[in-house]
Amino acid sequence: MRARHVFRNVFVVSATLATTVLSGCPAVTSQTVRPVQPPSEPEPRLTWPSYVGAEEVALLEEAERRIADDRQGDLLLAIKDSEGFPIAEDALEVRWELLRPAIGLGVRGPYDGPSHGALLRAGLDTLVAELPYDRLAPEAGKLDPAALVTENGLDVLPELGMHVIGAGLVAPDTLPKWLRSEPKGGLAGVARKHVERLVGRLRGHVRAWEVVRDPHGFGLESAAMVDFVRQQVEGVRAADSVSAVLLGFTDLGTNNGAADGAALKAARAILEAGLPIDGFVVHLTANTYLGREGRLAPRRDLVDVGRALAALAKLGKSLTLVLGAPAVAHPTDAKLAGYWGRRWDPDLQASYARALVTLALAIPEVRTIAWSDVLDATARITGGGLFQPPGEPRPVVWALSEIATTLRSRGRGTTTDKGELRLRGFAGQYLVTLTHRETRRRVHVRAEVVQGELRTMPVTLPVELSPVRPPLRSEP
Repeated sequence: MRARHVFRNVFVVSATLATTVLSGCPAVTSQTVRPVQPPSEPEPRLTWPSYVGAEEVALLEEAERRIADDRQGDLLLAIKDSEGFPIAEDALEVRWELLRPAIGLGVRGPYDGPSHGALLRAGLDTLVAELPYDRLAPEAGKLDPAALVTENGLDVLPELGMHVIGAGLVAPDTLPKWLRSEPKGGLAGVARKHVERLVGRLRGHVRAWEVVRDPHGFGLESAAMVDFVRQQVEGVRAADSVSAVLLGFTDLGTNNGAADGAALKAARAILEAGLPIDGFVVHLTANTYLGREGRLAPRRDLVDVGRALAALAKLGKSLTLVLGAPAVAHPTDAKLAGYWGRRWDPDLQASYARALVTLALAIPEVRTIAWSDVLDATARITGGGLFQPPGEPRPVVWALSEIATTLRSRGRGTTTDKGELRLRGFAGQYLVTLTHRETRRRVHVRAEVVQGELRTMPVTLPVELSPVRPPLRSEP
């Protein structure tokens, strides 16, 4: 039986009033108020497979509750006619649809036309495009991004609405051979020139840059590491003053469920130095490590993931998570590189993806989630891709599609006797359509729902949607 998805796709309509104004709406001032949660029925829970342990089921159920409570916001529409009177009860039909979610869901991996077309239709809107230094500049003084632009679909996908994160611009394991012999003191300056040239070439195609990955892995002392990162950030800003600047880490949540001390220390040092970092990219796909009981564990414990994410969330920056199939084969059975001690198969992959994404979405700081393997040819484990040859989607694609659909909240309602309507949904930019019940004329309004906040948006209807009021009778 196909389990129901955990996330709520329901809006709550209430007559509860507030007298603030929605920020981000044209020609309207902004003010926020303390969130007020309307009463609601208990949430339906996703039924997890029987092989998921009790500890992890409890963790996932708590994550579901936090998603419902923390990842949505409330918007109160206060609608008046052209003369400033509240619109009558049930005078309008109101529909709303989330056009631009604040939470991105997507993939990492090389471009494949049919597969990425299917992913776009499934509602996935983000691409993490790897841009390794050694492939872009195999020789000193040269920069040739053409091959990687084509490989990642950067000449196609942005035009189709996918948001692109340029990833891994400078990383310890992708430094070109000619640069590895460079004295450490000169490495930062050479890398900065590369970053500035690359960003300048791809600006406009990319929404965010993971400018340095694993900054603690270059063998630099703390002060030198901070200066190295500062120069790379300056390289991005010299060519692109708009897009977000991110730092990446690959080695969090290793032994005994604890976040890697070196990585977190590096992140804190960079933030304490005041570097203008907008967020972090965390790659939770490539780890060989011992489980909490000291045995080789070719899987990642969800409790360990939760601890690592909680540690990162305390840094106070937005998080982009790159998730995927476990990377390490069992020493005696390669198919056991799955999860929950079971052999990897399409149904387990879908459950594994649901669990990871559920856990990730429960962290308010998580703004983007990407699955790392689109095709089997580039997956770290046999059968780890979203599509099986010759391009048939696995069940995991429909699991991700359900999540993407739920995040794109939509609904309908009618106004109260005070001309108000309250809606609740996931954060992002909404299109609200107001239709007069009698004349069927309509007007479209753009609005914003902010995570964890209640905001009020005053709407004044044009004359053609306002009711005709009888003239006031004069006294005899």
